[in-house]
Formats: sequence, C-alpha cells, structure tokens
Amino acid sequence: DDVVLRNETAAQEQALVGSAIYAWKGVCRAGAPMAECDNAWSIYAGDPATPPAQNLGLIPSRVKFLARAYPMATAGTLTSFSYDPDRQTFTMTAAALRPARGGQADQETVVFIPSTVHGAVTVTGSAVLDRVVSEPDGTRRAEVAPTGEGVYGVAIG
Repeated sequence: DDVVLRNETAAQEQALVGSAIYAWKGVCRAGAPMAECDNAWSIYAGDPATPPAQNLGLIPSRVKFLARAYPMATAGTLTSFSYDPDRQTFTMTAAALRPARGGQADQETVVFIPSTVHGAVTVTGSAVLDRVVSEPDGTRRAEVAPTGEGVYGVAIG
C-alpha cells in the first residue's frame, strides 16, 4: 500500500482525476491461516472462520490512502489538489470566474473531509469559507464561496 496506493493516488491528483476501488472484501478459505487469505486489493480483511464474519475489519493501510480529502465540486477551474496521507493534510487551488453567494452549495467549491482527518479548514485568496457541515458518520464537507474573479486556495490541517 505504501508503494502502490501512495503512487497511484499521487498520480491521480497530479492529473486532477478521481478514482474508485471496489474490491472491498478479502477472500479466505474456511479454516485457512490469515497469512493465506487474499487481501491484496480489498478494503476489508477476509475472515477464515466458519461462517465468516460480515466484515472482519478495515485494513488500516488501505484506509490511510483511500479515506482522503478531495474536491467534490469546484467553483471555477481546479488547478491543483493534493492530500498527504502521512500528515492528513490537504491543499487545493482553483481560479474563479465569478463570485458565488454563500449558502448555495451548488455554486460553491465543496471539499469532502473523511472522519479520519481532523484539521481546520482555511481559505486564502479570492474566496471565503462559507461553512463546514458535519455528517453523522464523522465526515465533513467544507463549502467555499469565491468572492470574485481570481485564484483561491483551500487547505486542511
């Protein structure tokens, strides 16, 4: 994970694209030692018990790289974004063409923040932080309103 997922997610950010990983449960033969379970691309570890548990548990190294902050929507043009899984920090820059009214998330930049990331949200340049919405599962959404034409940045952590 520290090689494949680190490099894969960094390349996606550099290209300004997202991704989806679906292999969510490991495969395990009943009674097999955990070392023989195939968890190569799963989010949940496989369970060799009979019957197997519904979910044996999240694989921490997968959560580290896949539960990440990212821009869900961008007001203007996204020019860069990056999430550091070691420090749990996020930065993005964008260029706005027009102002957005606060309180109208459909016109704002919206950044998803997973429950594992606890840093404060700061905004610089031609935008202001409208609000941070906390969800029941511990995730957050930062809503950022551009104040006019120009470059702005969003940072977490």
